[in-house]
Amino acid sequence: MRLAFVLLAVFFVFGIVFLLLHFFPPWRDYYWLVPLRITIPEGYTLKDIADKLRPFKSFDRENFFRIAKEGYLFPDTYFLSGKETEEKIVEIMENNFRKKVGEIKPEVLVMASLLEKESRLTEERKIISGILWKRLKAGMPLQVDAELDTYRYKELPPAPICNPGLESIEAAKNPVESEYWYYLHDKKGIIHYAKTFSEHQKNISKFLGLTK
Repeated sequence: MRLAFVLLAVFFVFGIVFLLLHFFPPWRDYYWLVPLRITIPEGYTLKDIADKLRPFKSFDRENFFRIAKEGYLFPDTYFLSGKETEEKIVEIMENNFRKKVGEIKPEVLVMASLLEKESRLTEERKIISGILWKRLKAGMPLQVDAELDTYRYKELPPAPICNPGLESIEAAKNPVESEYWYYLHDKKGIIHYAKTFSEHQKNISKFLGLTK
């Protein structure tokens, strides 16, 4: 008897909600009481994030691109109403970035964005970080596949290429020194390091079936 009463009460409440939403349109504005769960993975670009925000009825992609800065929208899970403006969304994500990351040099953030795209493994990222910072200091092109301009110019890209996560940021801040100057991932995603360009060429031929 008690269970029947509880079920009746539940159905009554849902019935009221149904009537309000369908026959009293103003109540539809309160759908934000059930938040939207939006997850932004590490390495997402502004375009990727804009695609994620498509469910927002009034979302303006072009305005979002105008006001958002690549690299500063922290990858995380957000609970939003779906009615936020582009300015509010950017503010929420940038505040989260400041809370989780704190102060960071622009060049470190750029490096972190490259590491995010270069490897998914924390230990690899630290070694790659050491290689890239060393190549940068030596005036060598970084040659990062995720950003082709690094093959043409002997410097970091002018801005982050994505929004990196904490592990990549930590790897950029704390590179691991090694004897290596080169690296590549084979077709199975296994990394192979090299101390010399000649050794790197052999790795390219052996693991990728290419010649340079």
